[in-house]
Amino acid sequence: MKVNYVQIKNFRSIKDSGKIYFNNLITIFAGKNESGKTNILKALHAFTEDAFDQDYDYPLEAEDGIYPEITVSISLDTKEALTLAPYLANSLARELIIVRSPLYVDVIKGEVYDSTLKDEDLKIEKHFNEIKEFFKKIDAVAKTSFVKPLLADKSEQNIKALLDQYLHNKNSYPPIEEEISDKFNFILNELLPAWSTLVNRRNEYIDKIYSLLPKFVYFDSFNDLIPDSISKGKDIDSEIVKRFFKVVNVKVEDIFALQNPQRRQNLANKISAQVTGDFMGYYSQDDVSLKINLDGDMMNFFVYGKDGEKAFQPKQRSQGLQWFLAFYLTLQAESSKNTVLMIDEPGLYLHAKAQGDLLKLLEKLSEVNQILMTTHSQWLIDPDRLERVRLVKKNDDYTMVENKIHKGADKDTLLPIMSAIGLDLSRSMTDFGDINVLVEGISDYYYLRAIIRYFENVTSVKDIRVFPSVGVTQISVVLSLLIGREAEYIIVVDNDKDGIKERTRLINAGIEENKIHFVIERQNGTIEDLFSEVDYHKYVLQSPLDSSESKTRRTASGLDKVMLAKRFNELVHEGKVKLDSETEKNCLIILGKILEKDLALVGSPAI
Repeated sequence: MKVNYVQIKNFRSIKDSGKIYFNNLITIFAGKNESGKTNILKALHAFTEDAFDQDYDYPLEAEDGIYPEITVSISLDTKEALTLAPYLANSLARELIIVRSPLYVDVIKGEVYDSTLKDEDLKIEKHFNEIKEFFKKIDAVAKTSFVKPLLADKSEQNIKALLDQYLHNKNSYPPIEEEISDKFNFILNELLPAWSTLVNRRNEYIDKIYSLLPKFVYFDSFNDLIPDSISKGKDIDSEIVKRFFKVVNVKVEDIFALQNPQRRQNLANKISAQVTGDFMGYYSQDDVSLKINLDGDMMNFFVYGKDGEKAFQPKQRSQGLQWFLAFYLTLQAESSKNTVLMIDEPGLYLHAKAQGDLLKLLEKLSEVNQILMTTHSQWLIDPDRLERVRLVKKNDDYTMVENKIHKGADKDTLLPIMSAIGLDLSRSMTDFGDINVLVEGISDYYYLRAIIRYFENVTSVKDIRVFPSVGVTQISVVLSLLIGREAEYIIVVDNDKDGIKERTRLINAGIEENKIHFVIERQNGTIEDLFSEVDYHKYVLQSPLDSSESKTRRTASGLDKVMLAKRFNELVHEGKVKLDSETEKNCLIILGKILEKDLALVGSPAI
C-alpha cells in the first residue's frame, strides 16, 4: 500500500489544502514557523484515530456547520488486491479513497469501490427503499410511526422487530389492502433475506478494506521523550512509556507486581539488554547502553557511556540522544506494513552530522514505510531529491500546500531548500574535469548539467564539469581558481547587456576570445531561450502553454529560476524528457562550442 495523496479541509488552520501528493518514499513539508506544517501531520493522526477534538481540531467557523474532513487516496499493491479478488469485478483496480469526517460515516470511493461495492450499494439502497415504502404506506393507513424508527436504525434486527410489531398489531389497524399483506410476505421471505445477504457481504468487504488503510503514526519531537523515571501509579499512560513496554513485550503492571528481588532484577536486566542491543543499530553517534532500575514502586531509566561505569538519567544526556531513543521506541512499537511514519521537526535536537545519519536511516526505513516529516533544516533535504519537498505557507491566515517547490514561495520558505542546494554545489567544486565550464549562476549550472546529461552520447567522451558564479561579474573569481590549477576552461554568458559587458572586460584582461561564448546568439538571450516555447512550458514550467505569458515574466524571481532549473535537471536524470528538434538544435550549438566540435549533424539521443 502506498498513499497517493491526501486532502485536508477545515482542520485547525487548514481551510482546504488541495491534494497533497506523497512521494513513494519520503515527503518533506518545508515552511516557516506557524505556517501549519504540524497541523498537516495532526490531521492525518486524527484520521487514523478517527477522533477529532472539537476544542482544538475544529476551525473557528465550526459553529456555522463547518467540520473537519480528511480524504486519503491509496494504491494497493498486487498482494493486497488479491485479498479482495473474490469481490473485484476489475482485477486491475488499485486506487481506494476514504473520506472521513466527524459529521458522517466514512465515504468510500475510487476504482476499488467502483469495481466492488458500487453496484451492491445501489442494490442495498433499492431494497431498503422498498422496505421503507411498505412502512410508509402502513403509517399512512394506520396512522402509525414505523418509518422514523426504521431510519434511525437500519439493522436487520430492527427491521425484523418492526415487521413483528406490524404482524402482532395488524388486526387492530383499519382494513389494509391485500396488496400490502402480499408485500409483507414478500419482504419477510424474500426481500429482507436478500438485503441481509448483501449487507453482510458488504460488511465483510468493508472489514477487509479497513485492514488495508494506512496507519499514520505521529512522532512529536517536542514532547515524546523518555522520562527519567515512572512510578506505579503515575506516568505509565504517556505515549512514549506505552511504546517502551510494547517494544519489550512486557506489561508494566507485571513488573511492579513482582515481589521477588531476584526475579525483578532478572527481568530488568533482560529488558535493558534487549533495548540497548536494538537501539545501537539506529544510533551511531556514541556507544551507550540503556538500563532500567526497579526500586519499590519506582522504575528509573539510566544511560551509561562507553565505559559502563557512570549512570546518567536521560535528561542529563544530550537532547539528540533522547530524541534518537524516543524515535527508536516509536519506530519499533508502531511500525507495521501499512504504517506511515510522521516525524515533526526531526532535526530539532541533532547536530549536522547526526541529521545526515538520520537522513540515511530514514532513506532505509522508507523502503518499507512511507515517511512524512516537517523540517527547517537543509541537512535533512537531499538536493538531488527536491521532488520530495512540499512547500507549506499561509495565505490570509489559512495554511496552503504547494506540491511544486518553485511556485509562489517566498525567500524564507525556500531558505532550507536553497541552503541544501548550496551544500550540494560546494561539494561539487572540489575537483576539476577535462573541460570546466564557468556559468553565471546556479540556474545556468543546473540547466547546463541537464543538457550535458541529455546528450551524453556526445558529451561522455570528455569529463565536463560546470561551475556556477554568483552573477556574471563574479566569473573572474572562479576563473582564477581554474587558471591557478592550469585547468582547461570555457566561459558561457548570457547574450544580454551584462553578459556582453563582462565578455568584453575579460577579453581586454587577456582571456582568449574563443574561450568565452554566448549561451545563444539571440539578442538579450539567456539559457532559458535554448528551449522552444513548447518544451519550456512542458518540462520547465510544467504547466500548459499560455501564449500571453513570456518566459522572462514567468521566471523573474531568482529563487524561482533555481527551483525550475533544479527540477528540470532531475527530470532529465530520471529519463523523463524528450526535447523537440528546435530545443535540441540550440543545445547542440552551445555544446559544440564547449567541445570545439561541429555537432550540427548529431541525431536526437535515444531515450
